[in-house]
Amino acid sequence: METRQSVAPGMEATLERLTEWNGRLTEFIGGVRRMMDRRRYDGICGSWIAVEGSRSLLVRKTGTGYLLLLCDMTHCYKTILREMEALPQADRLLLLDGDRDTFQGEVVYDPAASTLRCGSYGVFRSEEAILREELLNEMEFALRDVVGDEEE
Repeated sequence: METRQSVAPGMEATLERLTEWNGRLTEFIGGVRRMMDRRRYDGICGSWIAVEGSRSLLVRKTGTGYLLLLCDMTHCYKTILREMEALPQADRLLLLDGDRDTFQGEVVYDPAASTLRCGSYGVFRSEEAILREELLNEMEFALRDVVGDEEE
């Protein structure tokens, strides 16, 4: 005659606790991933100048993503051309128009090159990186003059 194997006492309760713990762990990991995604793109905040053309981009952090103002600088003042929003989605930043209903492309940030590709609006360089580069060039030029005067 066959005997049936029964479930060990307490196994059901242990399985329920493990399932609950796994759910909490999954929720925690999801929160950490969202926080990492937001932190990854914080470097885009600030002022950006178009590599080609006369546009600039102003970026600031909002509660859910980033607000982007595309500006025209052909006059002596900036004119806002478009207001957009960039929302982090996994490892991408999705660019939406101001009404949040039209997908405008992706925002691609390259911190090593201090560049930001903003959908079809082009590539922008960090204004801070441009100013630092100009400062180094001016210092190099000034030092060249000093060294040239000493040699004469």
